[in-house]
Amino acid sequence: MLQVYMSSFVAQTAATSTASVTTKEATVVISGLRQKSHTSAVAVEAKEMIMLLPTEKTLEKTSLGTSSSSANTNPSSNTSSPAANTTATRKSGSVFHGVEHAKKTEDSTRQELLTEFQISTTPDPNVPTLAYFHRSFYSGFRNQGMVFSGFVMYAAAHNFTQILLPTIRWKDLFGTNKLVDHEKLFDVLHWNSFNAGLPRFVTFDPVAHQQYHVKKGWLIDNPEVNATQPYAHGRYQRMTNQYKQYTKKLQNQYTQYTKKPSLGLPKLNSADQAMMRGAFKPHPDLQKHIDGLHGGSEDSYMALHARIEPDMQKHPVCRDLKVIKLQTIFDSMQAEFPEPPASKLFIAVNRPMLEKEVADPKIDNEIAAENLAVLNRASMEGLWGGKVTVFEAGMPSVETTKFAAFPGISGSIVDYFLAVGATVFFGTSISSFSTDLIAARFYRGNSANYHYLPSGLEMATMPNSTIPPRFHC
Repeated sequence: MLQVYMSSFVAQTAATSTASVTTKEATVVISGLRQKSHTSAVAVEAKEMIMLLPTEKTLEKTSLGTSSSSANTNPSSNTSSPAANTTATRKSGSVFHGVEHAKKTEDSTRQELLTEFQISTTPDPNVPTLAYFHRSFYSGFRNQGMVFSGFVMYAAAHNFTQILLPTIRWKDLFGTNKLVDHEKLFDVLHWNSFNAGLPRFVTFDPVAHQQYHVKKGWLIDNPEVNATQPYAHGRYQRMTNQYKQYTKKLQNQYTQYTKKPSLGLPKLNSADQAMMRGAFKPHPDLQKHIDGLHGGSEDSYMALHARIEPDMQKHPVCRDLKVIKLQTIFDSMQAEFPEPPASKLFIAVNRPMLEKEVADPKIDNEIAAENLAVLNRASMEGLWGGKVTVFEAGMPSVETTKFAAFPGISGSIVDYFLAVGATVFFGTSISSFSTDLIAARFYRGNSANYHYLPSGLEMATMPNSTIPPRFHC
């Protein structure tokens, strides 16, 4: 398990002659780990993880290789001369001292990492821990996100300051359909740094959490009623309904406020606010991948959630709000903005689903075939008369990364956070993915959000809005 998170870091570190490892770099690596949690067990596995950093032998081999390469590129070098031999001896000595220095730095960093790791995720036995009762999340990424948000908000509202990390698992829908540990997808250390308003993720402790077993599950009957070590809560549908009720209440309070300002503005739940404004982040390696897709934080781009896949064609709800043809969406965007707001457009769309539908000889879906052709043409020729370059991400973008092991959920996370950072966002009100995106962007100060409708584009968040639109389909 540990090698999965350390391999890229070890390779990168070993490629330098000194291979000095900063606390910041190593912290990034640790955030993806889940380990045994009794204090001694945490220490053992944390040490085991840290031991995967470059060893003295690796450093020496890398350093010698670098020196040799440098010597061979010098046409005036003559290794048979006394001067050359002396130089080689000095190089060997400097390599030795360099290795010694790197080893001391590495040992110091290891201890820092071990300390930070234990502090961040080791449970406090004197305070109660809440565990997610259901086996896992399921459905699409943002539907799972509503459950996750509802569970975290429940924990915070009931004064739970610790959430049992092994019970938070996401489904790799449209990928392997397997369950994925939360810490393999999201930045746990970053989350745990938000002390106000959010419960901390903690690892399993066989003493503090004796009524639960990581592999066997609950060791007590009716845990939602009887369990206290840890406490249990959170059936999937219940969490979904509670979150929807919360957003509906916010919307109703805002409507009442517009009619009677003396009632005051609705108050956002503090835990939800922390998540929306940045506590909820991808795993650092996944975030690095996301940043590379759009060219860096200073590079502006638009984002479109094109919910035109075959399953949406069949979806029975909110039919009067649906736009299922990609060309119609493109036409609406270019009519609203004769000059493009940015030179790139990121499109979040499930291309593999479209391609599978079109390639199946047993299925005759003309709309899917048309949408795929329009998407391919836009990818090759661009939009706005070639002024705007089109790019995609999602599942195909993670095929050559370690996240290929769970491409469905990781691809959705890539799409989501790419869209969060866009200059302008175009989405649909009938999708929880689009709606949650608009909410996250709104609470990060970006109100340039539009819904595409059969009648054209419509502002999703008005400049004077105090809350984002809610999901109602």
